Amino acid sequence: MMVDFASNISRNTDNAGSLRVVAPDAAAEALLGEIARLIARPQVARDGENRVAIVLRLSRLTPPAPRPHHRRIARALMQDSAGWHGGQVFSLANGDLVLLCQQRFAGGKAGATPRRHVVGPEALPDMLRQLLRVDTPPGLDLVSVWPLASHGLALHDYARARVARQEGRLAMEEEFAGQTGVVDALGSFIGSAAIADLLQRQSAVQLGGGADGKGGLRPIYHEVTFSISGLEGRVASAVPVSTDPFLFRHLAARLDQRMLDILSREAGQGGPLDVTRPDAPALHINLTIQGILSADFARLAAAVGAAPRGGSARLGVEISLLEAVADSAAFDRARAVLAEGGFAFVLDGVSHLTLLMTRPGLFDASLIKLDWSHRLAELPEVELAVVERGLREIGLARVVLHRAETEAALRWGMARGIKRFQGRHVDAMLGAARIVGCGFAAGCALRQCIERGGATNPIGRAGCQNVALLDAATPPGIEPSAPSRMAGAI
Repeated sequence: MMVDFASNISRNTDNAGSLRVVAPDAAAEALLGEIARLIARPQVARDGENRVAIVLRLSRLTPPAPRPHHRRIARALMQDSAGWHGGQVFSLANGDLVLLCQQRFAGGKAGATPRRHVVGPEALPDMLRQLLRVDTPPGLDLVSVWPLASHGLALHDYARARVARQEGRLAMEEEFAGQTGVVDALGSFIGSAAIADLLQRQSAVQLGGGADGKGGLRPIYHEVTFSISGLEGRVASAVPVSTDPFLFRHLAARLDQRMLDILSREAGQGGPLDVTRPDAPALHINLTIQGILSADFARLAAAVGAAPRGGSARLGVEISLLEAVADSAAFDRARAVLAEGGFAFVLDGVSHLTLLMTRPGLFDASLIKLDWSHRLAELPEVELAVVERGLREIGLARVVLHRAETEAALRWGMARGIKRFQGRHVDAMLGAARIVGCGFAAGCALRQCIERGGATNPIGRAGCQNVALLDAATPPGIEPSAPSRMAGAI
């Protein structure tokens, strides 16, 4: 692909022999630098009217971005465009991707015309921007488009800077292999080790959920999950699988059996993982579709029993949007299993971008968890109106603003009528409520109370003299602004 492109350039130079074409990703900086040096020559610039460089500067993103799946998708789009426009993609050591190609269709295959799904150079930049929109800081453009006839020097200067830096390389294929290796190691560990101590709990609350319907906050469920960072630590993983939703989904399927086994054993024991306790909020767990359809879930369902007529479900099952749309037939069967058992179905992993493009309210979930993003507070008015319309269609009583880590998240949600929240700021609010109302709080710090509230085992709760309050469905209420006055103690 780029061999032809490079050859066209070399034929217009008097030292074509100095240009050595190598395979993609092998000495990419050196090859790009050599091509850019040749392009910068006036004669080549005049001949480059139909050629363009598209640079995707992934190195500008703040970790944990760029996400591994973003890099793979971006590269696939660029490679496809290169194939049909006589070009090549360079994967640089700092993570940037550079496409050199012809601006107009070059007939990547003899006598062929481009397939409908091929993204041409004119549309590719905007598609790449959309792909990385969530992780791109405001005001930062990750994509540079340089027509070589007029901007050959810009590519030359960029390539020279990359050659000078000599960053260490982690090729995409090596990174992907490393991640799949970590998943295999985690899967082996999950299947054989005692991992109940890696469970963690986070509460969701309803603001204004007091008996009078006004002040205070009321826990509405405890979500129980495995600490993925804790699991990665056990296998000494330096690669965070949780940043890749596809690898994480594969890992989640392996975690289902252990979660269901632990909850089945804890049912009726009166502990923080007892899903049958009437004096505590419902427990929510995250499951894959196959996990819901498994015999392990059937055993848990039998241990829990159906919700009493007119009562609320003691168990809620959270299904990610990605999981729900992957296999619609299997999803329908899983929904039927949950409905038959009287369990709540919660749609998880809904972003504001989802609301801009789809109608998640049509899933008819008991609750829908909207992931908070600072982008929500920065949306243009047109897009904000679409998001608000989507929330109204869902019904605000069914919306939980998830990952509410700051007071700004709560203020944004409350301004739009949302009253259900989950996140670290909520944890702080609940901890403050317990500290205010507990007779044994004199020797406890707020951070200690927050950490004990998130623990599911005796070790994590050690030192608490009022364990019942950690699980209470109606702890003492406080005003939503209280944690901001205690920020220094957190």
